[in-house]
Amino acid sequence: MVLWFISLLTVLALGFSQTMRNDTRITANLLEALRARQLAEAAIQHAIYDLVNQETEMADAVISGNAVSFEFAGVEVSYRIEDENGKVDINQAPPELFTSLLISQEVGDEQAKVLSDQLLDWRDENDLRLLDGAEAPEYLAAGRTRLPANAPFRSIGELQQLLGMEPGLYARLAPLVTVHGNNDKINPEYAPEGVLKALPGVDPGELEEFINYRKTLSPEIISPAFPELTGVESWLDDESGPVYTVYGTAALPSGAFASRRTIVWIHSFGDRTHYVLESTDNILRPKPGEQSE
Repeated sequence: MVLWFISLLTVLALGFSQTMRNDTRITANLLEALRARQLAEAAIQHAIYDLVNQETEMADAVISGNAVSFEFAGVEVSYRIEDENGKVDINQAPPELFTSLLISQEVGDEQAKVLSDQLLDWRDENDLRLLDGAEAPEYLAAGRTRLPANAPFRSIGELQQLLGMEPGLYARLAPLVTVHGNNDKINPEYAPEGVLKALPGVDPGELEEFINYRKTLSPEIISPAFPELTGVESWLDDESGPVYTVYGTAALPSGAFASRRTIVWIHSFGDRTHYVLESTDNILRPKPGEQSE
């Protein structure tokens, strides 16, 4: 019995030791994840500082889509900024532009027309259904509890509520659309490539030259004016700001990684007046040098 008792104590001690080691490992991983998250947030705050102070490096980074990297607390962190005026505003964009955007994302012509009408029915103020659209009766018939708002979209996430919207399509559209644009046009200097390629009637050769030029911008190089995009002037505008999406990332030597996304409204440049409209952990890692993930 003594031997059995000693064996039992040994097993319990080994089990307790293993549990303690696991708990220590889990705690260490959680602390590293938390540290990475805070460092990603620090990168975002650095980006906001650069925005309100109109730093040259930041301005070129917004246009080129390149990430700005720097060392903070002994860790390499980076930020990337997107001007919301480069995206398609789903509250203001004409149906032709949204339909063209859908087709560019490999949506068939008929389905693109359906989704475009559904978008218009969601954001208009009446209950009259467009030919291929959907109002409350269609949503109820489909078993939906969320009905069209008959008001502007409050966030791009509401696009997921459209009857014909699939998760994969929404994931592709999300980096290309906004609810924070200044008007129904886009600023091509800041537009994601997916938006530029969706412009109705855009010349492929001119577009390639425009995109390649934009990628070369840097504070050290004095560049000439942007190449022209002809035939699409009615879709374009030169307004910028005041709303920006900022991505911050941090990768620790331990392997811990964090990516955060913040939408910020810069109320006044130079005096650091700004408001955070939305801030979340970003599931997808932003890719340096690209306008969208």
